[in-house]
Amino acid sequence: MPPAKSKPLTAKERQKKWREKKKSDPEAHERYLQAERERYTRRKAAGTRKMIDDMTPREKRKQWNLHQRNHRQQLKTYASLLTPPGSPDSEHQPAQNSNTNKVRGRKQIRRDRAKAYRKIEHLTVKLQQAQKSTKRVQKRYERAVKKMNDIDTGTPNSKSKRILDYGNRKKIQKCLTFSLSLAKSIRERYQTLRTQREKKLVRTVFCNSYLKKYRLIKYSSTLLGVPLNTLKSPQFQRKRRRDRHSDHTIKAIQDFFLRDDNSSMRPGKKDTITHAKEKIQKRLLCDTMLNLHHKFVYENPKLKVSYVFFCRQKPFWVVRPTIADRDTCKCRTHENIQLMADRLYSLKMITERDPEKLLSSICCSVKCCECMYRECAECKDSRLKYEKYNPTETTWWYEWRVVDHDYKNHTTGKIETTKKTVKVRAEGPLDHLADIFQESLGRKLGRHVFNIRHQFEQLHQKKLSLGNNEMMFHIDFSENYSLKYHSEIQSVHFGASNAQVTLHTGMLYTKSNSMAFASVSDCRRHDASAIWAHMKPVFYHISKKHPEIDTVYFISDGPTTQYRCKKNFYLLSTLPFEWNMKHVNWSFLEAGHGKGAADGVGGVLKRTADRLVAEGNDLADAKSVFNTLSKNTNVTLFYVTEEDVKQIDEFVMPIMLRPIRGTMAFHQLISNERAKVHCRRLSCFCNGEHLCYCFKSLFHEFPESRKELIKNDTNRPSSDTSTPETQSGATPETLSDTVDKSTPMSTENISLYSTNAEANVPAPKLHPVYVFNENLIGKFCIVLYDKKGFPSLIEDADEESVRVNSMCRAGPNRFFWPSRADNDIWYEYTDVVTLIPEPKHVTGRHFQVEPEIWEAVQSNLDDWIR
Repeated sequence: MPPAKSKPLTAKERQKKWREKKKSDPEAHERYLQAERERYTRRKAAGTRKMIDDMTPREKRKQWNLHQRNHRQQLKTYASLLTPPGSPDSEHQPAQNSNTNKVRGRKQIRRDRAKAYRKIEHLTVKLQQAQKSTKRVQKRYERAVKKMNDIDTGTPNSKSKRILDYGNRKKIQKCLTFSLSLAKSIRERYQTLRTQREKKLVRTVFCNSYLKKYRLIKYSSTLLGVPLNTLKSPQFQRKRRRDRHSDHTIKAIQDFFLRDDNSSMRPGKKDTITHAKEKIQKRLLCDTMLNLHHKFVYENPKLKVSYVFFCRQKPFWVVRPTIADRDTCKCRTHENIQLMADRLYSLKMITERDPEKLLSSICCSVKCCECMYRECAECKDSRLKYEKYNPTETTWWYEWRVVDHDYKNHTTGKIETTKKTVKVRAEGPLDHLADIFQESLGRKLGRHVFNIRHQFEQLHQKKLSLGNNEMMFHIDFSENYSLKYHSEIQSVHFGASNAQVTLHTGMLYTKSNSMAFASVSDCRRHDASAIWAHMKPVFYHISKKHPEIDTVYFISDGPTTQYRCKKNFYLLSTLPFEWNMKHVNWSFLEAGHGKGAADGVGGVLKRTADRLVAEGNDLADAKSVFNTLSKNTNVTLFYVTEEDVKQIDEFVMPIMLRPIRGTMAFHQLISNERAKVHCRRLSCFCNGEHLCYCFKSLFHEFPESRKELIKNDTNRPSSDTSTPETQSGATPETLSDTVDKSTPMSTENISLYSTNAEANVPAPKLHPVYVFNENLIGKFCIVLYDKKGFPSLIEDADEESVRVNSMCRAGPNRFFWPSRADNDIWYEYTDVVTLIPEPKHVTGRHFQVEPEIWEAVQSNLDDWIR
């Protein structure tokens, strides 16, 4: 008997057997898994295998339904497997069919099947007939539709004729209703539009060649409510408002904001603002927008400009200062007066916090020099009116002072004293505060504010009116730049390794264009010789490009160690003439208000240098800075060596440098001849490069040789021609080197007077004060009043004058302190005859100046008065 065939395996069993076979071979199983992973990745990338996040909400619900259905089916299957079968019931078991029934059933099936075949054949014939009829009707419909669609082809004129010929009444009515409804909706919409730009969109839709072809433009204008001329020329033309300001007014406002008296340029390398990919150096407003608007309206009464429009025209790089932009170079005069004004305003003694606005109450006109200088016969005695107050009441206020500061020298172990500027809290009666503010407002601030405004205005007008043969320099020393490497070790930051280079920056203006320039040097001197060493290559550069230029104007601030000193005065009256200049004019900005375009040039160079270092460049010396910046900036650069500075030193003979009386009061120097200078307190260019008669000038001539110097000295009074040795053994020639090496006169450096009373010792040389120095405070001097000299104690000083407490005369060389304490008077430096040692006590109340000094003063008094 052959073996029984085994039961064929189900699909589930075959899959199980196949999986077990795969798992028996680990390597084959791993390859299978890897292939499945790759297949899964491909399906996922192709999108056939969707992730849950990629499914739509509908797909997610279908997936959940399928899983739930399978889960219920599994539960039912599991329950049926665990439920035991019931006991069989033989009584209810059906009887087995007989063979007869089986045959009978087969016959019935055959009859039913034959009947079905016949019915199918009959229905097939009917279906074919129905399909044929349907296709016939469908074809007729297509032909009819095509015939109707032919109406939409062709020109508008042919379409309208076809509709009238073939269209029925409803079709024609529908077309007319549609066109009229569309025209009405467009008409209503057009009337609600407010801007010309929106109306242009409507006009461009209806202004086309068809309306012109069929002469329907006028009909369209009537139907749509659109003006006829706009349909003929639909291009957008912005209407010019009648009250719109002209371009001249807008430019005047922007130029007003960019003036140095209204906004100051920031010198920092990070002080920039970028707008629309345009990076510009930041400028900070010097006052509130409201005050600037009042100032603009006052200066331009013919221009009617509202405050809102004025604010909108502000350039984006002119911004309000913030705490991060706090100014560390504020003007001492302004700050001290403002601090007193703030205190008086808080005490309700004055009604205006701004001191500059208070000037109009004590001056006839803030634009008049005599009024602001307190020389006007009508208003020089005007005083500020205070509200009612208690004069004896004690109060306080803040002010900036120079005080003595004691510190221990760790090298010598001694206690040394130096000067230190601090903000202190002062106390005193209200009457004292009112008097100080009254005096400072009239004597200091008026002159100070007028100088600021006048200098800015005159220099701005001159810059705009330069001739073909003229050029103007605005120069300043930028803060020294610290050299950097792209990567450096720690010790580079300390000691001599932390090297710096000097940057002398400036702007050159000619009639046709302007040029930003700067010179780089390893020499860190900032004195007069260094200034002209930095300017020498600039002059050579200009002489090649503009040989026709023979007149030069300088603008700078006035530090006494740099620009405002006798050495620079001598050089400006000699060197430019060596470089083919015929006229030289130098103007100083008011102290504390000298920021300008030159500071912005320094910020650009430092920012560019830092960027280049970050990009991998090493800036190790001035030469590398010069070479690297020359390739990466539009600023014209020059390289200056220390030898160039020494050459200027050799050009100057110290013995030829004589101070000019009133140096700190001058704001303009004019030299039209070699070694000859005209000085005056304010700038004026009404006569071009020549000297005009505005503002009384002082003439000064420098000797150009030692022989000429000796010749001039023989004509001077004996006190000026004598050459005594000082306590340190210095002759006047060496004394001029030590006292004024382009530095302010310091009473600490002046060896005052010898007490040697021998008969062969000539009279001591006098030492007048020409420049401001904080060490003057607390020293004694002789001031000129009513053609007489009076010993005085210097109690305060500024750039133009000193405040002294003077003694009273009791006889020849006998003086005493007055009993009243209100003898303080301000004198200009031109009235300070000389510094003296402290007068000696000769009696209980009387004092005496050293006889030798007093005789020298008396012998030179007439010459000094002249």
